[in-house]
Amino acid sequence: DVDGQTSTALLVQTLRTLGADVVHYIPVRSREGHGFHIESLEQILDNGARLVITCDTGITAYEAVDYANSRRVDVILTDHHELGEALPNARAVINPRLLPKDHPLANLAGVGVAYKLAEALLNSEPQSADLLDLVALGLIADVALLQGETRSLTQKGIEILRQGKRIGLRAIAELAGASLETLTEETIGFTFAPRLNALGRLGDANPAVDLLLTRDQVRARVLAAQIEGLNAQRRLLTSQVYEAAEARLRAEPELLNEAALILSHPNWPGGVVGIVANKLVEHHHKPAILLTESGDGILRG
Repeated sequence: DVDGQTSTALLVQTLRTLGADVVHYIPVRSREGHGFHIESLEQILDNGARLVITCDTGITAYEAVDYANSRRVDVILTDHHELGEALPNARAVINPRLLPKDHPLANLAGVGVAYKLAEALLNSEPQSADLLDLVALGLIADVALLQGETRSLTQKGIEILRQGKRIGLRAIAELAGASLETLTEETIGFTFAPRLNALGRLGDANPAVDLLLTRDQVRARVLAAQIEGLNAQRRLLTSQVYEAAEARLRAEPELLNEAALILSHPNWPGGVVGIVANKLVEHHHKPAILLTESGDGILRG
């Protein structure tokens, strides 16, 4: 999602600023699912990685961290999700849920965690301030609680976004007919977030990181056009799945008497079932779960 994309872009930019040789990798959702897994990690390590830093994931990736340790590769976990029964055996674990609940940073999203690491590494206010546009984009897209420092970071980030320094975001805004100069939280939530999320929902989210980092205007326009096309596809698929779900409910009205709506279909794309479930909740005012049936007999949603 956008939180993971912005977290990744932020740390890649930071580490490159410090002279590191960095590559980024976001798992392809339809093939690898979410999270930090041995299967993808093995290839990364085979390609020569000597340090792995996770973004917005990894807090329960015990097996993957142990595998990296067995290959003598350190892992630094940056994440904001719920802690497991124990922490993975990583070199470092950075997660705001380790803080007291009343700590001002306890509600950081993944990009906020990445920013705090970058801030410490850079030890430079101008350089870290240049990252705040990514922080605002990720926090708002993740619907993070904005209060105290997170609110301050977001406000500063919006000011930087309005300056249009990231040509990739300028390219998206142009195609979407949005103005960066008058950008608000709504612009992020309803223009940028759906388009960037479409990549992860329907395909490979790695180009989103490239878009956020590129300084090549031609490359930015090409990536933005690809994203715009995927977003149109997402809207179409969402509409089709929603209509199919409603048709099922009309054909089997007894389902509406249940405490929750649970529907599945082998042809429903996993990347949009969550969106459709939310639409069903809004329409029918009860919990809804939509699942897609995969070839291995496992239902996912």
